[in-house]
Formats: sequence, C-alpha cells, structure tokens
Amino acid sequence: MSADKFLGDEKAPLVLEFCNLLREVSNEDPLYQSCRTTLRKLLEIGNYEIHLNNGLRTMLQILDFFKESLVALLHGLGETTYPTAHIQSLQIQFRDFRTFSRALCQAIDGQAEADEDGEVDNEDDETDEDGEVDNEDDETDEDDEVNNEDDEHKVDNENDKQRNGEKFIVLYSITTIEVGFGRVMKKMEVHLSRLPLILQVLKYTDDSVCIDAMRSISLLYLAILNELNSMSQLVEGAKDEFRQVLEDHKNSLQLMIKTITRKDDYDWLLEHSAVLDSESMIHLLMMKMIPEEKLRDEELYNPLIRWSKNLDVKLYKKFKKKDLTDSQVLQDWLCKLCQILFKPQNLLFLACPNDPTKFYPNPELEPQPLHWDCFENCGKAIALALMHEVHVGVALHRVFLLQLAGKDISVEDVRDADPSFYNNKANKEPFHDDDQIQNEFIKSISEQIRFFKNGFDSVFGKSIFQQLSDNGIEPDDLNLVLKGSIELEFNSDENLDDKQNDPLMPQDNESDPLTYRYFKVNLQNLNIPEWQQGKRLGEGKFGKVFEGYAPGGFFFAIKEIKIEPEANIEQIYDEIRLLCQLRHPNIVKYYSMEKDEGNLNIFLELVTKGSLKDVYGTFELEDSQVSHYTKQILEGLKYLHERNVVHRDIKCANILVNEKGRIKIADFGLAKVMELNTLMKSSYYGTPGWMAPEVAKSGDYGPKADIWSLGCTVLEMLTRKTPHVMEGGKLLDLPDLPSQHSRDFIKECLQDNKVDRPSAAELLQHPFVKGFGL
Repeated sequence: MSADKFLGDEKAPLVLEFCNLLREVSNEDPLYQSCRTTLRKLLEIGNYEIHLNNGLRTMLQILDFFKESLVALLHGLGETTYPTAHIQSLQIQFRDFRTFSRALCQAIDGQAEADEDGEVDNEDDETDEDGEVDNEDDETDEDDEVNNEDDEHKVDNENDKQRNGEKFIVLYSITTIEVGFGRVMKKMEVHLSRLPLILQVLKYTDDSVCIDAMRSISLLYLAILNELNSMSQLVEGAKDEFRQVLEDHKNSLQLMIKTITRKDDYDWLLEHSAVLDSESMIHLLMMKMIPEEKLRDEELYNPLIRWSKNLDVKLYKKFKKKDLTDSQVLQDWLCKLCQILFKPQNLLFLACPNDPTKFYPNPELEPQPLHWDCFENCGKAIALALMHEVHVGVALHRVFLLQLAGKDISVEDVRDADPSFYNNKANKEPFHDDDQIQNEFIKSISEQIRFFKNGFDSVFGKSIFQQLSDNGIEPDDLNLVLKGSIELEFNSDENLDDKQNDPLMPQDNESDPLTYRYFKVNLQNLNIPEWQQGKRLGEGKFGKVFEGYAPGGFFFAIKEIKIEPEANIEQIYDEIRLLCQLRHPNIVKYYSMEKDEGNLNIFLELVTKGSLKDVYGTFELEDSQVSHYTKQILEGLKYLHERNVVHRDIKCANILVNEKGRIKIADFGLAKVMELNTLMKSSYYGTPGWMAPEVAKSGDYGPKADIWSLGCTVLEMLTRKTPHVMEGGKLLDLPDLPSQHSRDFIKECLQDNKVDRPSAAELLQHPFVKGFGL
C-alpha cells in the first residue's frame, strides 16, 4: 500500500477490496480500521473519486462505508459533554462521514452522467425528407432475410433487468443519503439550540483550552452543516428543510460565523445570505475581498502613524513600534485616533442630536489645509477598522454613508442629521424650499466627503460599496462593525506648554481646538525662537534666503521679506498659518514666522541641492530624468490644488531638489502673502515666459495657470533655456524634443483655453510621467 509509484490509480480500488474483505471478519478489528483510514486518505487526495470499472458494485461498497460512518457520527453527536478529547473524537468521526458521503454522492452523479451518455440515439436511420423509410433494398432476396425477433427480445429483457437493477441501486443510495441527512439534521438542531449557552460558558472561563474549544466546536458544526448543505442537493425537499433549520437557529449561526478566518471554508455560507444578519455577511465578504497579505501590509498603517504625530506626539510614540496587525493593539490605536478626529469640538464632524453616536461632516466648517488632511486620514482609519473588523466606537450618520456610497440623500435625512441647519434655511430669510436645503447641505459637505473617500478608497484600493450592495449590505450596516458595543469617550486635551507669544498660534483656541493642538505639537518640536542666521543662500523677487540654525541642531531656511509699516500683518499671519499646515513630500515645509523690525522672517524646510535651474545649469537632463522630476512636481501640484492653493509662479528656479533627487516645490502661497503687504501695488502674477495667456490678459489666476507654467517648466528643463512659447498672442511651434511623449505632454499643458488643459491628477496618467517613480 505504500508503493505509490507502482500502484498509481489502482491503489484506491485495491485498498477498497482489502477493506471489504477485512470487514467480513470484524469492523472493529484494528487492521480493518487502519485500512479504512488509508482508504479515507486516498479518497481525500483524489478529491473523493475512485477510478473503477465496476461502478455499481463500488457504489454499494461505498454505501456500506457511508452507513458505518453515519452510525459513528450519530453516536458522537449523541454525547452531551464537550471536553477536548470528545471534540477530537467527533472531528475524526465526521471526517470519515464527510469522505464517504462525498464519494457516494460523486458515484451517484457519475452513474447519472453514464446513463445520459449511454442513451441510444435512433434518429440516424435513413429516412427521406418526409420521414418515410428508405426502402431501396426492397428487392433483396427473401431467402436472405433473417428473423431475429426472439433474440432481440431476450437482449432487451436482459438490458431492462440491468437498467432496473442500476436504478434500484441508485435510488437506494439516494434514499440512504436522505435518511442520513434527516437523522444528522435532527441531531444538529439539538446542538445548535444549546450552542449559545455553551459558548457563553466557555467565553467566561480562564481555561485557554476551553477557549480554543469554542472555535473548535464552531468550526466542526459549520463543517457538518456544510456537508448537510451538499447532501441536500440530492434529496427532494431537503434544500428547503436545510434553509429552514438555518433560519430557526440564526443566533447560533451568527455566533459560529464570528470564529471563521480566511483559512476556513466559508464560501457555502454566502449562498444562504437570506438567513444571515448584516454583520455576519460583512465578516464573510471582508474575508473574501481582502487577502491575508494585505492585512499585514505595513504601508497601510505606517503613513497614518507618522501623520498622527502632527496631532499627538504621545499617541505616535506609544504605537510607532507596536504590531498593529494585532487586533487589540489596532483597536486601541484606532479608538484613540478617532477620539481626536471625531471629537465634536474639533469641528470636523458633528454628532447627530437624535443619536450622539452618529457623526457627519460639519457643513458650517470653513476648512483649513489641516482639515483636509484630517478628513483624508480619517477615511483611512475608518477603512482599516472595517477591513480588520475592529470596533472604534463611532457610527457614521446616514447622510454621510449614502454620500460615500454615491447615493442620493433625502431632505428627511438632512433634517434628522442637522435640524438646526434645516431650520435656519427653512425659517429664516431668504427662505429655502426642501430641494434647496437638500442641495445646499450636499454642497456644504461635498469636499469633506471627497477627501474622506480618497483616504477610504486608498486603503481598499477600490470602492467597496457596490460589492457590498450586490450582496444585500446597505451602507447603514457598516455601523454594526464600526460602533460595536464600545462607547467612545472624548477626553479633554492634554495640557501642553502654551506659546502665547507665537503669532502662528490661533488666538481663540476654543473656536478650533484641533488646529490649536496641531500648532502646539509642531511648535513644541521646533526650538526656532533662539535661531542663528547663517550664510546667504540666494535672493528672489520675494526676498533674500539665509541658512538658519536652532539650538537643538536643527537646520532650516529663512525667507526674509521687507514689510511696510502699513502692511496688514494679522492677515499675513493668518495666511502663513495656513501654509504651515500643508504637508507633502514634494512641497517645502513652512515651519513658523516672526516679525523683526521692518522684516518678516518665514522659517522653511532647508533643501540642500538648490533649484532645478541650478541642476540643468550643471548637468544636461535626459528625457527620463525630466519625466522623473515632472511626476513629482505634478504630485505636489495635485496636493496644493486639491487644497485650493495656487502657486502662481511655477518655474525651475522655484523648484528645489535634495540630494536624493526628491523634488520640493518652493514659494507656493507667497504671492498671496505679498498681496497683503502694501509694498505690492498690484497682484503678483508670475514671471513672463512662464505666464499663462489668461494671466497676462486679465490676471485670471487659477490652478490651470499653474499647468501652463508647468508645460513651460518642462520645456525649460529639456532645452536648458528660458521658455519662449508665445509671440503676438499666438503659440509658437515647439523646438525639437527628445521624445514624442514629452512633446505631447507640453502641448497638453499649453492649451490656449484653460478649460482644455488637464488637471494635475489627469496629467499624472500621461505616458510621459506614468511609470516613473521615485
């Protein structure tokens, strides 16, 4: 029996014959038991098939094994205690039963297919078009005619007997399966009815063995139900009976489903979605949609942990080195992060008056850059909670979930979420009707929803709402996973040292505690007030740039700008405060600022290798290098434009690069700062040669003007010259360029009508930059 390579496909039939011979002596004999175990293993390896010549004989033999294993399983299910030894014994008994049940069912299916293939098709007789028999051989000699009717009758009788015998064996096998199905089903109903009590007892025991038994029992019962589900396909009326049992024991079924992991067999349960609650279905679908390796992908967590440092250093330090794939650690971290983000005083989300556990984006919020980052990262946190099925203690209001799912909301939804918003619009002049109120509410939260959804979808890699909807899951059902039984507690902010004299600190910390906390955390990490000025790095239209050095060994850049006495310094502070909230790998960080006599000193990230103009002045850039830089510029512009920040002066001189080739866009937002300084008599619109037509004509500056300037900047890198693309109001022909992709990219940017120019996000899909990463 161990000579696999010699016996091959003959091994299973040989073992089958040994089993039948040994069973004639005793089915309790150890040698028979060993031989039957070998047969079971062979059937499992062969997907429950036996290569045989005597199908019906083998079916009868397998039928005996099925009945034998059925008796053993019924005896095991008759036990009422659940020690570990009993569970293990029952698992062995069920494994035998499953193997011989599936082998018998496959034999029945195989016999049915053989009967279909064996039907004789008599439609090939020679007939004319009218169906008349062709009698061309009528002139045959009568002496040659042989009458074989008696022989044919004998053959037909023998065939009828054989077919009747075959039908009897098949029907008998099906009847045996029907009896087995009914008896096991009755036993399982008893076990399912008392399962909640058993699991409740095991749940509160300190014995780890018993806790493991809870999962073992659940998986064993689900495996038995799975087999009954398969058997029901062969028995008339059994499908409905099986479905009714599941319906009658929904609670037990849901308890067992909670123990299922991705390694278990659970696909069959999705066929019975009608009897499953939403939480169970979400659990099954999340396992089906999210592979195990994605759950362990550190890049899903690390960026969010690093970002959390901006809001709470202690939270960051506590979790930065912990294993977030541990469900309890992940839940602890996500709960604390949500405590910061969903706290109503932080303005991002409001709690529904009718249900304070349900939140929706604040329609009255006047977002700052920090808020957009918070919405996006909150979307990531909620997606992680759903993916890992950890409770974070918050629920999302219906208006929030429907908008995330791309579905319409009603005015009743608005009234339920935010009665004050509805009443203010409906009862105060100018009066709004329901449609206007609904539209204004949607418009007021649309950008918050967009950023949240960007973060949410970035974790899943796609929108999951359609997949959930296809399986009967409504958006509201997601709250079953998110909230659970946890009540999120909003603790007061920890006391940090105030920096009352720092102009970047919000003056009224009660109006926006999240932004206040953000600046406290970030300013605490920088000891810039006692800085020293170093060498001069350069000078531009906005002022001089120096190297700065702080006592803690921190190097930074100082942008020194002359400020007129009548400059609106408070508005300048507000604008710099906004710029300090922007954080992206491809933009220069703003740290802080201070006013020194007639100067405004802005503290910035120090970038060591100068500008792209310095780079192409020293090195001749290849097409691939320009593509590499352009992709990063687009990433930075996409980030800025999404947050309503327009650069106004994109060119190589304003794009810095560090020693690793990382692009850093500089001087963004400073044009607006300078407009607030009375020294500037007119708005700052950029540099001729890079200036978009609409800017030159009317000062119409928006994100699409940056796209025009980007096209000129790419041309500047490739030609190493100041771009000259227009003359007399007309676009000139482009010079020879290294590739058709670079030419096409520049032409896309240099569309005379700004409406025709792609956005930064769209240009990131252009062949010139797609595929080139840092």
